[in-house]
Amino acid sequence: MSNMRLEKLSYWGFNFTKNAPNIILDSGSLFFRRNLLRQKPDSTKLLVGTHHKVLTVFLGRVFRCFAIASGRTAVQGKGAQIDYTKDILLDHHSQYDLTKLNDAPYVGIHVIRDPRDLLVSCAFYHQKSAERWLHVPQDRLGGKTYQQHVNDLPTMEARLLFELENSGGENLRDMLAWDRTNQNFSELRYEDLIGPRSVDLFEQAIMHWPLSAGERAILMQFYRYFSLTGPGVKGNKHVRNPTSGQWRNHFTPAVEREFHTMFPNSINDLEYEA
Repeated sequence: MSNMRLEKLSYWGFNFTKNAPNIILDSGSLFFRRNLLRQKPDSTKLLVGTHHKVLTVFLGRVFRCFAIASGRTAVQGKGAQIDYTKDILLDHHSQYDLTKLNDAPYVGIHVIRDPRDLLVSCAFYHQKSAERWLHVPQDRLGGKTYQQHVNDLPTMEARLLFELENSGGENLRDMLAWDRTNQNFSELRYEDLIGPRSVDLFEQAIMHWPLSAGERAILMQFYRYFSLTGPGVKGNKHVRNPTSGQWRNHFTPAVEREFHTMFPNSINDLEYEA
């Protein structure tokens, strides 16, 4: 991928490299059939559940582009904030209120990550991110913003302990609260979706979705393009270090004790190795 030309073509607010014409032409063809020929897509809703620092930006790009190409509407949000009348619902905390679907048919995917790596990723991300909530002064932090407080902590150990009690811990609770018995969702792992079998596993997860052959093909093209090995990852500033097992380099005995005190069954519940 290092030899790819970086000149950009802009479509629908997304930038595509000039050596990716097929995805643009195929998307335009599908868009034409859907919108100009008035071919309506299947009414089954598509739900994409992620968590903070668990491929939210990547899958958001994939499905927002797919929504436009396939003549669907898409919304990204959290729980009750989501407009459940839309066709594609992306919840970045996986807090869906499925009663708001009013018995509409739906299929979906849900992605988890090793909670220890999620905690480490949060600690690094919150030091530099421009997300608005990180820059609001908080009385409980002595008037500092969340980011200022994190950056003023003297060590990575201190940052991880702080994250356990704050945003990082909240994200872990969201992930552990998910109902993994819901058969409408295919369960996926962050670690697999950044690995060599990423494309195959994603394709298997959506194989039963009620999509036309053309829709499935263009969805897979967007997935390949924006994936961590595709040219579209160039513009993803949320990616720092996607590798798994980073916690081994950052967990001190104090962090490990506190982690297992606060989330004693998380590793077993999510079926990760201790």
